[in-house]
Amino acid sequence: VSDLPHPLHVLIQSYHAETQGFRKVHRLIDAFEWAIKWHTTVVMSDLLTNQQEYSDELKVLLSAGLYTPSLGVWVFFLRELLEKNHLQSPRQPWNQWQNLITIENKKHIVNFRNGYAHGATPPDNKCLADCNKWFPILEQIIASPFFQNIRMVVGVDENIGAHIWNNDERIPCNANIAPGKVGIVLTDAPDTLLFPLWPLGMLDSDPDVINHQREQDYLLT
Repeated sequence: VSDLPHPLHVLIQSYHAETQGFRKVHRLIDAFEWAIKWHTTVVMSDLLTNQQEYSDELKVLLSAGLYTPSLGVWVFFLRELLEKNHLQSPRQPWNQWQNLITIENKKHIVNFRNGYAHGATPPDNKCLADCNKWFPILEQIIASPFFQNIRMVVGVDENIGAHIWNNDERIPCNANIAPGKVGIVLTDAPDTLLFPLWPLGMLDSDPDVINHQREQDYLLT
């Protein structure tokens, strides 16, 4: 898949560059985590920026889950928002665009991640076998319309304006987004901000992660 938000592109590059099994599988897990959080952040931001009233059930869900937002909680948020119609008028067909929930129900990505996150240190050959098994599953997720129909847009500064950050390419656009903020635009309408991702998605200066040659780069966190 060639068109990805820059942070996920960087994580997948790191995965491909890694040769040591244990580190490689953790780079893959990083990519899964980002993809899951991207789905949830986008869908929940649609709710937070487009809806005035929330059900009591949703208020309890958010207040309890955001207190300890584990990866399982992020998936739970996404499932609840999509399957229980908490979004009264979604601005895009998120449920039809994503395949993450279906894949999670079948493959149990969170269980795979938790098996490593809770201290397991299997030998490299087992880690590499897991990479061979799980990377095609990540490819299925990022090939979905959810990734292909939307782009991440960031506000740079008042002079430069905004740019779409796709792979390693910064594409200038006219989306109206404040400096230092991140949002989304549709692939076929790159100059129109669909909505911002604040406060769930933000930009964090981290040049050591992204590019040692740049002083100001950003990572969606």
